[in-house]
Amino acid sequence: MMQALTALRRISMSATAARGKDWIIEGWWVRDHKPDPWPETPEERKAAALKYGLREEDYVSLPRDQHVGNYPDLGMLNYDLKDPYENWSYGVMRRNFNEPVPEMYKMIHADRYTTTGLERMTPGQALRNVAMMFAGFMAIIWFSRQLIPVHEVPVKPKQYAYDYDLAWPFKDPKNFPLVHYTFEPAD
Repeated sequence: MMQALTALRRISMSATAARGKDWIIEGWWVRDHKPDPWPETPEERKAAALKYGLREEDYVSLPRDQHVGNYPDLGMLNYDLKDPYENWSYGVMRRNFNEPVPEMYKMIHADRYTTTGLERMTPGQALRNVAMMFAGFMAIIWFSRQLIPVHEVPVKPKQYAYDYDLAWPFKDPKNFPLVHYTFEPAD
């Protein structure tokens, strides 16, 4: 046991462990994700366009009040507007490696909002479909509650030693004992 603790102490005090080289990812820091300042001069605009792989005349930065730095305004380029026959690096998303994505990328994915104008239904039709589904589910629930008695447990009447039905309402039930019949022959 003592040898194991000594070996563990040697490992923890080694130069590699103290330096932390094996546990960090070189070249990645949180500050790398901080947006660069908004471009002021034409040289800064050119550098930002080069950083995002755009031509200088295609680069338009987002407004300052969105606080995204020099990120380009790529518009609402939708999944459906991209060529399905191109050899994409990532075909599921129709994206190439290192291609900048629009700011609302998560919103305009293939199974979400689209900007093509080729939506499957208008908002009124979608509301009608939701209302019909809700009404259908409510009808199913109502009919199942009518057909399946959930609050009525079938129970036989309580058995008493006297016949309370004959004595009701003002007679003494002890004067009306129950008669139990049997199939045994009488003595």
